[in-house]
Amino acid sequence: MPTSRPRAKARFGPPPSVVVVENVTPETKPAPAKTRREKKKADPKLVAAARELRDRWLEHVNAGETLIEGAAKYDVSRVIAAPPASIDRKALPHAARAA
Repeated sequence: MPTSRPRAKARFGPPPSVVVVENVTPETKPAPAKTRREKKKADPKLVAAARELRDRWLEHVNAGETLIEGAAKYDVSRVIAAPPASIDRKALPHAARAA
């Protein structure tokens, strides 16, 4: 049986005779302007060194000296062995009694 949603406001007793509705508009403050962060420039010496290392590594990979192997969580190229054709009934005592 589904449960009903709880009511937002519980009323005890008869409803009020006069319903007063006030239109209150909340005062909105202008949001402070966000200051843009300055982009930090990378040291050109370090950038050049990183590119040089990358290029050296790619030369090794393209020459075939290094194989890039995936370190994946699942080995999707693995062949799953077929289950045995006959099941040993001694290994399954409950199934042996039912048969």
